[in-house]
Amino acid sequence: MGGMYVGEMVGTLLGGIGFTLGREMVAHHVVTIALMMFAYYGGLHRYGMMGMAVLDTSNFFLHSAKALHAAGLPRLAGVKDTAFKTFAAVFFVVRVALPPLCM
Repeated sequence: MGGMYVGEMVGTLLGGIGFTLGREMVAHHVVTIALMMFAYYGGLHRYGMMGMAVLDTSNFFLHSAKALHAAGLPRLAGVKDTAFKTFAAVFFVVRVALPPLCM
């Protein structure tokens, strides 16, 4: 996951190779990588893996929806909308509802 975050940031710095990130997302990725490194080198492997497994469940739907959007095919508009709505629902569950229960 860290490699994916670094790849997105490098692509953005190189002028928009792949999906470009806004400043907020670059800052978010820097903090996320720092937390990943802290968990790895701080002996929190199990907790870090559990957190990544729970929190990143929604990423598949987000990147699928982004890819469908980037394809620009009008006939895939319904699939794209469904992917974004699924992302929003899964994101709410795994990033808003579950963390307080897991902590």
